[in-house]
Amino acid sequence: MKKNRILFYASVSDKKLFNLTGFYNIDIKALELSGYRIKTTNKIFPFVQFWNYDISFLYFYKKSFFACIISYILNKKIFFTGGIDELSETANISKLKCIVFKLFFLLNYIFSTACNIVSLSDLNNTTKLLKNFGLSPKKLKYFPHAIDMKYNQIDVLKENIITTICWMGNIQNVKRKGVDKSIKIFSEFLKYNKNFKFYIIGTLGEGSIFLEETVNNLNITKHVTFTGAIDELQKVNLLKRSKFYFQLSEYEGFGLAVIEAMLYENIIVHTGKGGMKDTIGNLGILIENPSETKIIGNKIYEINKNIEFFKNELITNKKLVINNYPITARANNFNLIIK
Repeated sequence: MKKNRILFYASVSDKKLFNLTGFYNIDIKALELSGYRIKTTNKIFPFVQFWNYDISFLYFYKKSFFACIISYILNKKIFFTGGIDELSETANISKLKCIVFKLFFLLNYIFSTACNIVSLSDLNNTTKLLKNFGLSPKKLKYFPHAIDMKYNQIDVLKENIITTICWMGNIQNVKRKGVDKSIKIFSEFLKYNKNFKFYIIGTLGEGSIFLEETVNNLNITKHVTFTGAIDELQKVNLLKRSKFYFQLSEYEGFGLAVIEAMLYENIIVHTGKGGMKDTIGNLGILIENPSETKIIGNKIYEINKNIEFFKNELITNKKLVINNYPITARANNFNLIIK
């Protein structure tokens, strides 16, 4: 295959996160399955070195603008992907930030070769925005994220563990993901069952400091563990041992961690917002008001007492993931849009 060198960009603080963050790791594997040679970067300068790459693959629209412009000037193919939370009506951001993001999205879309949209809610939001500005949405290519199924066998016993996955680099993201509310619900649940542990997985930062204060104030420190960014095997091991997975997001571009938790037979406690409508929908435990911490904590306690009744649903959820989100499907779709 000629011209198959991809420069894969995201504005991560450390290049190790390309291996430790699920959606980056999976997409790199999917592109490699399609025969592309991948070079990852979290810097803009490599895009100036036009002799080293043929295709720009850019993650997220806010921080990829300059990489996009350089690639466009150098006549490279440009592909975008990633959730687009800021275009949601439920996104908790200022009007000014919303306007700025819309401008970035529109400019990046104009210069791009194609944009992979990962959820139907994002597809609706981006299509509406483009049509409002008189632009054709033909470069939008909808197909969902995927996961690697190679660890899908449950080879360990379930334990009294609840998990969630969140990038905690800032406070805004942990609030958007509802992790602060998840901790408060867990605290209420602990009043009924003292034997559970809550593992919060993901890159640490201002958000984790904020959450640690919440944990300390609730006096549940010994029950909550912040793992930091962990490798795939460690994450899979925790999800396999976990009984419940919390995803109480105000908005979710796709919810990749949700389908991972479904694959490993976790009961999903979620809000059904954004991309979760596509993945788990009304399955699991749908929470309309995450602020009702006492009610939800009691509900989870009652479910845990009768958890065997959820076995059939958990198996159904696992089959749904296996049938709909294999990495080979994403690899094939990438190959189609890039060619």
